Amino acid sequence: MTKCGLMMVSVLALVGGSVSHGAATPPVTSKLFAAYDATDVSVTDSGGTLLVDSLNDQASGGGDASVADNAVAAGGLRPTLVTANTGNGNHSVIDFDGSQTLATAAFDGGEIGRTNTIFIVASRDSGPNSFLVDGISNGKRHAVFTRSNGTHAIFGGSQIINNGATASLGEFEVYTAIFSSSASQSQLRINGTKVVGSGNTGSDLLSGLQVGAQAGGGGSRLDGQIAEILVYNGGLNTAQIESIEGYLADKYINPVPEPMGTAVLGLGGLMLMRRR
Repeated sequence: MTKCGLMMVSVLALVGGSVSHGAATPPVTSKLFAAYDATDVSVTDSGGTLLVDSLNDQASGGGDASVADNAVAAGGLRPTLVTANTGNGNHSVIDFDGSQTLATAAFDGGEIGRTNTIFIVASRDSGPNSFLVDGISNGKRHAVFTRSNGTHAIFGGSQIINNGATASLGEFEVYTAIFSSSASQSQLRINGTKVVGSGNTGSDLLSGLQVGAQAGGGGSRLDGQIAEILVYNGGLNTAQIESIEGYLADKYINPVPEPMGTAVLGLGGLMLMRRR
């Protein structure tokens, strides 16, 4: 098993012509329960394809999300690591093909209830019946998904709330799922705009995280990519939510271009070499 480190990702991103942000710290760290991104994974190299064995928790509350912790996924259907993905500022992503999933065991930090907020940076290749995250058991679910008609929805145990907007395909977006302790206040935001809610999703606790599939690793799996997941245990105010959304958007969707000075210096150096 090979540990896919930050160094490889950073070098590849620079070759691609943009500045790598690496595993930067989110602007809000209080209440951060679990943090996952594609710079911190354990992989197996299978003929040049990097199969993801574990998506590692950088905040220690959630625990690692691995193929071994899910009975359905244990058959060896593992997503792949794609380094320097050009669709999101040359950052690495976990690529799911609609048949794979990862899952934590029971959270290391114990179950979390409402209110909590889950941020996800993801891109879908197909729309209907596509789960980004869910719980690890049917009785304790906080799900972010699309329904059979391709519209966005969230679910917290007893009620689905959704809207008529069809999910975008082939574009990385920042999803913000708020599961509120106040009735009718749960909602889903995409790129800072509310697209689902406000509504009542139910009062389930969340005991673990299923990534890329429905609760328990069943059907309705993700055909697409996930770059980062942040789980906050507790309520966040509007300013905190917007700052995290902005941080993720700048990191993945609006990457900082390479400074002009670097390019000019490089050209100057080339010209000097030629003159000599």
